Amino acid sequence: MLGIHLQSRLTTVPLRISLIAFALLFAVPGHAQLPGKGLGYFGWKVIGIPYVYGNSDDGLIFGVSAEATSPGGQYMQGYVQATSGGALAVRVKGELQFSSFRIVGRVKAQQGNEYLYPTSAVDPKWMARADVYRLEAQSAMLFEAASHLEIGPDVEVLLTDAKKLEDQNEQSLPDNSIARFTRGSHALIGVRLRYRTMDPIRPLRGFMVDGAFRIGRLGGATDIRFDYASEVTLAGAIPICCDLRWFNRMYGKRQMEATPPIQTELGGIKTLRGQPSGRDYGRTQLAGRSQVHWTIAHGWRGFFGTLHSIIHGIPAWKVDVETVAFYDVGMTGDPTYGWRKMRHGVGGGFRIVLPPTLVLRADVAVSPGGSPAFYIGVGEEL
Repeated sequence: MLGIHLQSRLTTVPLRISLIAFALLFAVPGHAQLPGKGLGYFGWKVIGIPYVYGNSDDGLIFGVSAEATSPGGQYMQGYVQATSGGALAVRVKGELQFSSFRIVGRVKAQQGNEYLYPTSAVDPKWMARADVYRLEAQSAMLFEAASHLEIGPDVEVLLTDAKKLEDQNEQSLPDNSIARFTRGSHALIGVRLRYRTMDPIRPLRGFMVDGAFRIGRLGGATDIRFDYASEVTLAGAIPICCDLRWFNRMYGKRQMEATPPIQTELGGIKTLRGQPSGRDYGRTQLAGRSQVHWTIAHGWRGFFGTLHSIIHGIPAWKVDVETVAFYDVGMTGDPTYGWRKMRHGVGGGFRIVLPPTLVLRADVAVSPGGSPAFYIGVGEEL
């Protein structure tokens, strides 16, 4: 496979994800999945489900998830969950269509252990950890500029702090002794542009380009200064045949002055399965994902039908069942040390899709030379 060489002020980057970039060319805008705009104040479909699952990053997780969808690509999704290790998380995200604009936003608050890993190890053991409090919020008001093209103001806020630092022997460390586990914040405002012909929750076909540029205020443990950040996502879903579809995504982010506690991180379900969450971090990130879905059953009652026959209060949902094979790749960089080692993850899994688009997922992934990592949860992280 040919590599893509990206020249930047950091260094030359041999990013071998040309297959993903090439595949995006086939997700042509003409094959749109999205319906007409429409207000859709009525006709919302709502579903909620309690869950218990586990993954390699968080251990055993207990929670409740809910989703509401409406015509015109509107949706709201949220969850409240706690882990066996004492971590807590609440997240809400969604899109609402009004007469002349669309509100797109997400809010997440979480508290729990985060880890620092050595950069060279293949199958790393954490070197330090801390109890981290994190609040993230992002919202955009997008106006339709042309068919499937939206543009508008965008705001992003991030606050983080850390307590109870420990080394790998679980011995206490002084507060602020590790740069990654200090207080940090930024409040940025800018512009967001999005061209999209695929569904935001469960993309079956279509294409998306989503980019933002923001400027604002950066706060650290000792100073406050100006900052800017930019990010772009390219994604495409390609129907192949016989209930097969191919999803591809490329993501890039650049932060100018972000301090370690708020720098972009690589690893885990969102960016690179097979590596632990927060495996690497830096002010620059490049990541790619290629994923093939095969729907092996449509309208299957199975598990929920059996539960309904026992407990009539549980709906006998008809669900779609998918198998998934995927490849994740990415790397982080920073002007202070250049690019870190490129990370890879390959694996497979299953999806159970409850009507209309609530996804239950189970994945197993491995990085070259590493141990298998498991990711079981609610919602598709595309």
